Amino acid sequence: MASSILAITVCSSVIFRCNIECIQMKKKNITSIVATIISVVLLVVGTVGLILLQKPLQEENLDIRQQASVDNGQVTVSSSPASGSTTEVSQETTIDFQADTSGVQTDGVQLVFNIITNTISENPVISVPSSSGLQSISTQVQSTSDGYLISIVAVPQQAGGTFSSSSPTTIAQLKINPTTIGNIEISFDREKSKSIIHTSGTDTAEDILTHISALDFTVIDTISASPSPTPSPTPSPSPTPGTGGVTVQGCNDSCSSNAECETNHRCYSGQCRLVTNVSSTTCTNQTDQGLSFGCNEYCADSNECDDSYTCLENKCRRSDNPDNSSCQIPSSAIQESITASCNVTCSANKDCAANLRCYYGECRLATNVSSTTCAAATAKTVSNLYVKPAAVPTTPKGGDLEDDELDATDSTIPAAIISKPSPSPSPTSYVKPPLKDESALDAIVSSLQEAGVPVSLLPIIALGIGGLLLLLIVIPKIFGRKNKSNKVNGAAREGALGHKHEQQLQTKINDLKKQPPVAPTTMARPQVTTPVAQPITPITPAAPDPRPQPTPPPSPMMERVKEKGIRTPHVS
Repeated sequence: MASSILAITVCSSVIFRCNIECIQMKKKNITSIVATIISVVLLVVGTVGLILLQKPLQEENLDIRQQASVDNGQVTVSSSPASGSTTEVSQETTIDFQADTSGVQTDGVQLVFNIITNTISENPVISVPSSSGLQSISTQVQSTSDGYLISIVAVPQQAGGTFSSSSPTTIAQLKINPTTIGNIEISFDREKSKSIIHTSGTDTAEDILTHISALDFTVIDTISASPSPTPSPTPSPSPTPGTGGVTVQGCNDSCSSNAECETNHRCYSGQCRLVTNVSSTTCTNQTDQGLSFGCNEYCADSNECDDSYTCLENKCRRSDNPDNSSCQIPSSAIQESITASCNVTCSANKDCAANLRCYYGECRLATNVSSTTCAAATAKTVSNLYVKPAAVPTTPKGGDLEDDELDATDSTIPAAIISKPSPSPSPTSYVKPPLKDESALDAIVSSLQEAGVPVSLLPIIALGIGGLLLLLIVIPKIFGRKNKSNKVNGAAREGALGHKHEQQLQTKINDLKKQPPVAPTTMARPQVTTPVAQPITPITPAAPDPRPQPTPPPSPMMERVKEKGIRTPHVS
């Protein structure tokens, strides 16, 4: 009976302790699972947020196109080599455009300029060096009658970031390869070249780019040095009067902004000129009077090909379909293939679709690798910036265009670089207009920005919290294994000692069971007789017997107790 009670007691204690440990373990497991789910959700939300906010934040950076450059801005752009330098024929020349923001945080830089020269036969290449901290989101090179019309938009590499510098930093590189002697002039558009100061929330955007002076370079040849011909000036047409008393300036008329000139014209050196031929005093596109080779004929450079062709690998080909030996107009399938493969990552030309080449790891049009839309140099890409909207009956011709928006009629023009002309290059503030067809994500981003919440940092914060929470879950598990192992070993030792003690106790109990039973000692009770009533006589106490009394025999039970080493109490 005693052994059964002992076994039941031991089992009950073990079961009770196991139940407690199981409950605690379940609680810990539930907490770990919940924390793990929360951390994974935060990591996923942060990653998705960075991806989804990439486009809205970049589009926010594109607001650098809202203002014109100013007379005394904090951002200056210079060139290296400097204006007035010389270069040689058949020698590739790299012109670095360097910006200095004087430590001011900006949203990037946009440059729009004409290259006026007849010394270049191949399309120039313009790019943004990665070391600048900027990335090119739009570059276009369009051939014109007197050279090229180029635009480039450079924004910070990190979405929502800013660009600043305290010394001249190269933000764009222009590579040209003159083939004949002559002059190269680079004329920047004062209104479309700009750098907007970085703002947050509903603050107004302000352009702080100082007007960029024209750059002049001379191409020399140590063997031959005959001067290049220059067009003879012709009388300029009379200005066209517009309705409502406003006059639109015509070709060669004085101007202070592009808005004063006719459509497709820009204010060049204080005079309205055709944007695709600013050197022409007649504001007309002139054709080359020299060689004019046809399709697939041999050529040394593009100047020897017809105006509609470009010299590619010494053969005159269509600019928009250069791999076609028949110079056919590209079909819709070819155009879709070019669009789909444009800017795709590549390591060799074979990775790109037909008519494209691998250029610095991206597929670009073979005849115009600078174009981020893979548009041919003959396409109206940059010049469409100067197309003014059609007049409506309520708006007089040549009137105030401040509320009108430019219409991009050519699909090759990125919507990002479309802006409306400013009436003057004064540094007035511009309030960002409300977005049209605003999506749910745009609405959320806008509301958070208006509340002053740093939207660009929210995904990063979510990623940080998720990663920290995950570490808090993983680290205790890693270091807890050793402690758990020590506890298990200690419990095992305690269990072994307890088991040994139980075995010893059980052995003692078994020894007691094996001993023979002891018969109980019976003692004869004396017979009690009823005394007869006798006369009371005084009782005299008997004298003690001097003889020794016999000692009663010892009890067998007491003897066995003494053999077991158990001390008995002393009875006096």
